[in-house]
Amino acid sequence: MKTKKNINKITLQKLPYFDTESIVEEPIVAYQTFTTKPAISTLTISEDDNITFWKALGIKQDISSDSERLKLIKSGVSKRILNHMMAAMEISLEDMADILHTTDRTLRRYDDNTILNMEQSERILELVKLYGYGKAVFGNMDKFKLWINDSIMALGYHKPKEFLDTSLGIQMLMQILGRMEYGVYS
Repeated sequence: MKTKKNINKITLQKLPYFDTESIVEEPIVAYQTFTTKPAISTLTISEDDNITFWKALGIKQDISSDSERLKLIKSGVSKRILNHMMAAMEISLEDMADILHTTDRTLRRYDDNTILNMEQSERILELVKLYGYGKAVFGNMDKFKLWINDSIMALGYHKPKEFLDTSLGIQMLMQILGRMEYGVYS
């Protein structure tokens, strides 16, 4: 390969079946690194934001650490917390029933003090973590809610909310948000 005076153009060999040279141009791009912390570590965003976020969901204790989340999963999440979470995240009872692999009738029968089982509690806290991360990446909850209800290319033009019913689906959404946070096209 020969290079011309302009360093951004590379002349490829003359091809016998073409009369012209093939030229590949490299876009001039400014690359930079970011020294900010990723949003996943700022899931505790700021003390005030963090406390407000958890309280809006009806969770009194700080669950930003894995050990605190594990304690809450094992002790179970109450229906009261689920109700606060559904209101804050604008998830309907029918959609939540699908996410938790139960029926909306069953969820309606629970009173506020009913403790959900461990699998349901874990899914709820995964959603809390996802929505907290989404809020940090998008800057506010409204933009994240628009994203989660819109078809995206990274998921084969499916809506992210279609992936909320499995742990793997939520993990995939966390990875996409992580790529978005660092400016990778997703």
